[in-house]
Amino acid sequence: MIFLWVPETKQRTLEELDYVFAVPTRTHMHYQLTKALPYWVRKYIMRQSVTLEPLYRFENRDGKERIADMHAADRVRADKKAAVANEVENVDVAPELEVPVADEKSVAEGEIKKV
Repeated sequence: MIFLWVPETKQRTLEELDYVFAVPTRTHMHYQLTKALPYWVRKYIMRQSVTLEPLYRFENRDGKERIADMHAADRVRADKKAAVANEVENVDVAPELEVPVADEKSVAEGEIKKV
């Protein structure tokens, strides 16, 4: 049952997993029955030299390009975080939202009550 319904996800990136799970289950089952099963029988039972046609075709990119993409994404994320931090620092508090600070003089004069 697992052979028919569950695609192989070993050592796949998140982007590749998105692609793998975008393939309909019916397509995956058809591939397993018409390509993978005959391949397995010919290779391991009949001991023939055969190759398996892949179901998924991913981009052929080396590790350096993927690492560069990850670094670029990290820089974008850091820039967004810095922009949000700058916006928070630049926000002025409205006068009606300011909280009075109690000092000893104002407490003694009765302007602010002790709780």
